[in-house]
Amino acid sequence: MINTRDPSALSLIRNLGLPDGEVADSSQPSVGHSIGCSADPPHQGINIWDRCYVEDYVDNGIYVRNSDGENVVEHSITVNCGNGNIRLGAADQARDCKILLDRGSDRTYPGAGLWFNGGKAIAERIEIDGSDAQNDIVRINSDADGGHIKGLDLFCGPDVQAPAIRCTETSTTTNLGLLIEDFEVEDLSTAAGGSVRVQRSDVTLKDGVVDASYRPALTGYGNPDLEDVDLS
Repeated sequence: MINTRDPSALSLIRNLGLPDGEVADSSQPSVGHSIGCSADPPHQGINIWDRCYVEDYVDNGIYVRNSDGENVVEHSITVNCGNGNIRLGAADQARDCKILLDRGSDRTYPGAGLWFNGGKAIAERIEIDGSDAQNDIVRINSDADGGHIKGLDLFCGPDVQAPAIRCTETSTTTNLGLLIEDFEVEDLSTAAGGSVRVQRSDVTLKDGVVDASYRPALTGYGNPDLEDVDLS
């Protein structure tokens, strides 16, 4: 946990490697297990997480969504973490990161890949291999008021039961606009439901491809705005 308490201060966390994770205790919920990297509410400044590697943590890989300070995750890799592999909040950004989800079937608590979980997070140039993801590969849930994802390269394997991208809202969500652009989704899953599931009213998909051979490319009541999007 790195909390930069001074609002005017910046902390650089570089080349942090956490490859060993932990063993899940199935008698306990996922929350309460160890977290790989985190910043909690005392964090008020700016944290830059550069070239970090986090693998097999049960209660999130990089969890920075619940502090007032900013977090920038760059050139980092997360592998098969539970809850959220990269979990962002209101003042957070992720750039040039890779997420590997290739052992979800072996995990007690398989996690989501990229998770927007507050405010309007930003993610750019994210590569996700979800060959055995058993949770949402990209999740924008009701706690997120919107956000921007640009440059997403996502693979969803044939045995995955979850959506490639899930966008949701509730009555308490402040819809400020969610834009996903310059994206490519290759989805080989045969599971029921759509590859991209939009259940919120402020979504725009732009300049992208959803190649889903065995299930619908897009489902949900949200009726997103589509600009130069190929759904196949």
